[in-house]
Amino acid sequence: MKAHVVSRRVFLRAAVTGAAGALVAACAPTPAAPAAPTQPAATEAPAATPVAAPVKIIHAVWGGVMELDAMNKSAEAFHEEYPDITVEILQIPQDYNAKVEAMMAAGQGLDTLQVPAPQYAPRGAILNLQPYIEADANIQLDDLFPSALDIWRYKGDLYGLPYGTGPQVFYWRKDFAQEAGLADPNELASRGEWNWSSFLEYAKALTKVEGSTVKVYGYFTYARNQEIYEWIFQNGGQPYNKEFNEAYFDRPEVTEAIQFPADLIHKEKIAPESAVLAEIGTWNSFLNGATASFISGPWQRGRLVDIHGQYDIAPLPKNKANVSLNFRVGQAVWVGTKYPDACYKWTAWRTWDKAAEIWSSLGVDLPPRKSQFAKPFWYSEKTQVEHQDVFLETLEKYAVADPTTFVPSKVLDTISAALDQVFVEGKPAAEVFAAENANISQLLKELQKWSP
Repeated sequence: MKAHVVSRRVFLRAAVTGAAGALVAACAPTPAAPAAPTQPAATEAPAATPVAAPVKIIHAVWGGVMELDAMNKSAEAFHEEYPDITVEILQIPQDYNAKVEAMMAAGQGLDTLQVPAPQYAPRGAILNLQPYIEADANIQLDDLFPSALDIWRYKGDLYGLPYGTGPQVFYWRKDFAQEAGLADPNELASRGEWNWSSFLEYAKALTKVEGSTVKVYGYFTYARNQEIYEWIFQNGGQPYNKEFNEAYFDRPEVTEAIQFPADLIHKEKIAPESAVLAEIGTWNSFLNGATASFISGPWQRGRLVDIHGQYDIAPLPKNKANVSLNFRVGQAVWVGTKYPDACYKWTAWRTWDKAAEIWSSLGVDLPPRKSQFAKPFWYSEKTQVEHQDVFLETLEKYAVADPTTFVPSKVLDTISAALDQVFVEGKPAAEVFAAENANISQLLKELQKWSP
C-alpha cells in the first residue's frame, strides 16, 4: 500500500475549501510500582468483524523513512485482517500540526492522526474513544502501560490509544568506556552508585581533548526541551501544578536541575555548544564517535545498527529520585470522520501483536503491552542491546508521561526561548526563570484547556 505525501498545493486547497469541521494526577506523578506479572488471555487481535461496507480511511503521520515503512506495513497487515477497511498513509514530513489543523478546519483529508490528546480533546477535535473501549471486551487496558495511557486521557476518558512506548534511557559507547577503563553504568546502578555525581565523572572520562580541540564529547543533550523535565523530576522538582495551569520554574529545585546539564556545556566543557552540535549532528555524532553518551528513546536502535555491539543502554542516572519520560506514541480519531467504527478498529488493532511486531522489530518504538515483552518480536539481531531489560524496567518502575504533551505549544515556545538563554547564551537558570516564570504562568492561565 503506497503512502501519499501531502504537497503544498493539496495542503493549500484543503486549507481553503470546505466548511469548518467539526492524567496525570500531578505534574511528575510518582513512578508506578513494578507491575505484577500478568498473563492476559490473549495478545492476538480479536477476530475481525466486518464493517457495513468497504471503506477507506486516511491516517496522517509524521516521521522519516523508517517510520513510514513501518506505517505502510502496518496498514497492509491490518487490511489482511479487515479486508473491508483500507488504510491510506498520508505522510506530512513538515509542519505536521499546522497542516493537520488546516485539514480539520476544511472538514476533509484525514480520519486518524498523531496529535496530543490534551491539546485536541478539550477543543472537541478528536473523538472520545471511551464508549468504544467500554464496548470492546478484548481491549485489555490493564495490559497497557499506565504512562502510555495517561497522555490520552481527558477528564478521565481516553481519546486515543498507544501503539508503542518510548522510555528514555542512557546510551553510551561501550568501546570508549572500555578504552577509558570505566565500569559499566549498569553495574554502578545495581550498586546504587549511578547518580548525577558518577555520571559527571563518567562523562568527563569519556571526553577526549587534543590540545585545545575536543575530539570526543563525553555527553550531548539530544532533546533538550523534553530532557530538562527528567533532570527536574530527578531533582525532586515540580515545574507545574497538577492542572498544568501554573508554572514553578523559578523554584530552586527546578532551576538547579536545568543548570546541571547546561553546566556540562559552559562550565565543564564536556558537552558541545549548540553551534557545534548542529555541525557534528545529534545521534549521528554518537554513531561517528564524536560524542560518547546521550539520553533518548528506543528509536535510536534502528539508527545505530552500524555500531551494533559497540554501544549499550543503562538506566538514567538518579539524584533524589529515579524518573524517566515515556514519550507519546499513539493515535487518535478525528471527530469529523465518516467512519468512526473503522477508525476505532484500526486504532485498537495497533495495540496488538501483529502491529507491535512490525513497529517494534524495526527498532522504532517498544511494544505498548506488558505481555508483548515476553515475545522476541520486539527486537531483532541488529537492534538487540546487551542490557535491553533496562527498557522494561524503566517502563515498569520509573516512567511517567511526557509533561510537554499537556502544555499548549505557545507556552512551550516561551519556555524554549528561556532555555536558549541558559543553554545557548550561558545565562544562569535561576536568573532567567526568576524573570520568565510569571509570564509562563500567565500564558498557562490564558491558554490551558486540559484538566485531569
